[in-house]
Amino acid sequence: MKTIILPSHIKADLNWGASLKEAASAEGPILWEFDFGFLEGVAKPQFGPKSALFGQDLDSAQIVYSPLSMSMCAETGPVQKSSNLASKASCATPSLDPHFPWEDTGVFFSLTLALEEFVRSVLPEFREKTLGTLLFRGSIEIFEVLGKGDALAGADFLADYLHRLASFLPDEVSAYCFFEGGNIYSVGKRAQLLSKDRFWHVHLSLEEALIPSLGVLLPEDAFCSPSVLEALTDILEGLEPGTYQVIPEVRLTEMWQGLDTLIVIEEGVSHQGRRKLQGFEAAGGEVRKVRSRGIRTPDPLLPKQLR
Repeated sequence: MKTIILPSHIKADLNWGASLKEAASAEGPILWEFDFGFLEGVAKPQFGPKSALFGQDLDSAQIVYSPLSMSMCAETGPVQKSSNLASKASCATPSLDPHFPWEDTGVFFSLTLALEEFVRSVLPEFREKTLGTLLFRGSIEIFEVLGKGDALAGADFLADYLHRLASFLPDEVSAYCFFEGGNIYSVGKRAQLLSKDRFWHVHLSLEEALIPSLGVLLPEDAFCSPSVLEALTDILEGLEPGTYQVIPEVRLTEMWQGLDTLIVIEEGVSHQGRRKLQGFEAAGGEVRKVRSRGIRTPDPLLPKQLR
């Protein structure tokens, strides 16, 4: 797979000739990354033998940078394991541009011009090669910045912003958003911030199309107390990446197709959620309940059992 960056910031002339020349010579699928200028520089991540971002060997996943966008980063230590982050990249992530006018409506619509140009002049020629579009790639710490210290508020803001951008793409073109450097949060907190309900119209991983038969129910934000998030962290750290999917409670009925078993934190389920769980069981699914602080019922629960 080849990732090609298209300069799309407000000062870009949308002349992508060099990038399109690279795309024409690409043998595999193409992921088009729009550089909207959210970050001060675009970093090239360093991936391990089996990257969670690409789901394939590094040798077959190339990244092409146009001269206007090239900004390389130095390799750092490995990022901690996270099952739901799009990338396990180990690089110095470029910082958020402090001057980017996120709330300027005029700037937003100027960015959509790049998406419209892509649909008009690029997609017709490369439709068969196009894997999708990448609307954002950067540190998960952007949530703290956008939310002025409130990560959940920042996550809501960015998700809404990206959803509005994605609405300018045809339905058949997938929109992606990749977050890096998430080890400032616990695994449970990352799962809450990157809830599929929050990013419903944007894929956070190239592997989202894979549907494991095991699910972990993500409580609504109002039920994500510290003890519930701690229990969620214990559960997710006890499971092998790629063997499960995190299901937001509010999306359970829409996402339970293909699920055989659902792990549930009892204290984190709302009244409406309990009714949905009854429906899941009535449809033939199995619910395994866990209590916070690692107390679990019934036996056995997880491959790496909680104590």
